Amino acid sequence: MRRRIRLTGRKQLSRTSAAIKIMELPDKKLLTLCVNHPDDFKGFPKNSRIKIKLNENKLVEILDFGTLDSPQTAVEMKNQYFSSPSCELRIVNTDGDKAGLLLGSTDSWTLNVDDKDKSKKGILRFLPADLGSRTWKLQILDDDYPIVQINKDIPNPSLWAATDPVFISTAFPAILLQLFTDIFESYSADPEIEWITDWLAWAEVIMPGEKAPFSAEDDKDKEAWIEKLIDSFAHRHRLSQRLIKHLDSGKEAL
Repeated sequence: MRRRIRLTGRKQLSRTSAAIKIMELPDKKLLTLCVNHPDDFKGFPKNSRIKIKLNENKLVEILDFGTLDSPQTAVEMKNQYFSSPSCELRIVNTDGDKAGLLLGSTDSWTLNVDDKDKSKKGILRFLPADLGSRTWKLQILDDDYPIVQINKDIPNPSLWAATDPVFISTAFPAILLQLFTDIFESYSADPEIEWITDWLAWAEVIMPGEKAPFSAEDDKDKEAWIEKLIDSFAHRHRLSQRLIKHLDSGKEAL
């Protein structure tokens, strides 16, 4: 039976007390822990447990990294769908009637899959959802990065959407069309919104020198810009060639 953690008498810990990162492997994700400042943990009983809470879009997982005197450096994540979850480090008592008492914790912060390489920043998130017979659906948020909801009945849906040649070559152009059409319809000038700024910077990489035509009076100019972006994306990533190669390999398997 899971013991409830009581949130009383806790000590505030710095977010820099430990380095916590998500490591992606071909078939699983690991959460890694490295203590940066051992002195921050002095005063806690040595048998206190180290727990890390991840939370994203109502998906919650608490990972146990062992005790302070014998910590683990990596734990496999049961939930493989996290992309940028909120993260909180907790120190939990294990003794007697005080077992489950939260002795210390950090503030929550956003944990990116890859904090080192900003060029790989996740500007498009993939999360499983109950979509009935639909395969995917784009959710555009006002103040956060867009989410591609993937039918939860698909095995490992997030990994499938990010790697399957059929999905990438057919769905990604539609996602770009829907996303930038919504941006142009919602804003008449380049908005100072982080997720839109990042998407425009991405478009600049795909199509150098072609600024987004927010000020264009004719919608056809905006439509032409989006079409050129999609064509450039398809050319850069060889979408049709990858799809054909994938389909040909399937024929050979038959």
